[in-house]
Amino acid sequence: MSISLVAEYDSVRSTILQAVKNAFTAEFGVEDPSDDDDFFELGGDSMIALSLFLNIEDATGYTLPLTAIYDASTVARLTDRLLSKQTGRNTCLVELRPTKSRNAGPPLFLLHGMGGSVMILRDLAQRIGGTRAVWGIEAQGMDGAAPPLDRIEDMAEAHIADLRAVAPRGPYLLAGYSFGGLVAFEMARQFVQAGEEVALLALLDTFPHPGTWRLSCRLRAFSLQAGIYASPKLWAGLAKRHFGKLQSRSPLAAAEHLARGIARAVTLPLDIMRTAWVHDFAGRASIHRDMLTALDAPAIAATAYENIDRVTTAARSAFKTYVPTFYPGRLVVFRATGQQAIPFEPKALWGHLVQDLVVREALTDHQTLVRGDAAATAAQLTAAIDEALARRAA
Repeated sequence: MSISLVAEYDSVRSTILQAVKNAFTAEFGVEDPSDDDDFFELGGDSMIALSLFLNIEDATGYTLPLTAIYDASTVARLTDRLLSKQTGRNTCLVELRPTKSRNAGPPLFLLHGMGGSVMILRDLAQRIGGTRAVWGIEAQGMDGAAPPLDRIEDMAEAHIADLRAVAPRGPYLLAGYSFGGLVAFEMARQFVQAGEEVALLALLDTFPHPGTWRLSCRLRAFSLQAGIYASPKLWAGLAKRHFGKLQSRSPLAAAEHLARGIARAVTLPLDIMRTAWVHDFAGRASIHRDMLTALDAPAIAATAYENIDRVTTAARSAFKTYVPTFYPGRLVVFRATGQQAIPFEPKALWGHLVQDLVVREALTDHQTLVRGDAAATAAQLTAAIDEALARRAA
């Protein structure tokens, strides 16, 4: 390479490097970040990654998919990725924690939630006991390189193909969070049909669509949810909150708000009986959509937002159409039982679909199961892994 080309390359790299550093400063408040400063170690998550990449795109004109942060999480590596213009990934696999030993045992594979990203599972992965590798499996379509899949059977087949690249043979350790639990369940079924061994299948607060539930399960959900709504403490809190809202509004706005409240009180019993809460849960866009409103929505919509939106739309469709069938093995279900617990009974929903069912309860809610309470969840999941491998060795 000639001296002039080297100088030109150095100049371009210096410009991009400074743009990346400026973006890190804007997102994390780090003055003069070093080349080795790491996105995840600084506390980065999927929302910060979106904002970071938008800042970089504004400064450099280069666009990267959200998934690029997994392979290029430091300032220097992200700069080099931008320079090389390597924008795509060939797999949905994300190495959340490298193996710490050559004899660490089979890796653990964590499946994404409805939002498609496994970034929210990174803290959980880091806290898994032992030295085994922990891989995340993201939804196809997160990087925009391929269209998202809208059938859980197809998702499972595609993920198995990716997974075999790092683990050609079992025993396999599979765990899925929320919607990802259904994908993990179907993957386990397909593995067994192919003659492979699944040592652990764990679902983290996962339930199938209520359209597949037996009547007894719906009635149980109704009784649990009705018990929540019958709480005097709940209604007292709601009354206090809404009274405060009415005081700050005009008479017309207050009347409209009150009318909506009365209408809701009338339709509430029917909604509970129809288990509308879970339809809402499945139909809502993922937490990503709500949080994106705090960012520059028009800019996001051009790339990352559209990818996330397509993935969540496909996942909601897959959730509504998937009907689980029998799995001839052991299933471990971790159910969040905290204040915001989703009212479903694991034994009633999953017991008839598996050969053996184990239920583990966690005093937390659906979101904090893998976030704020990730340490406790990781401890329970580690124990389940150890037990599964011990059973296999016995």
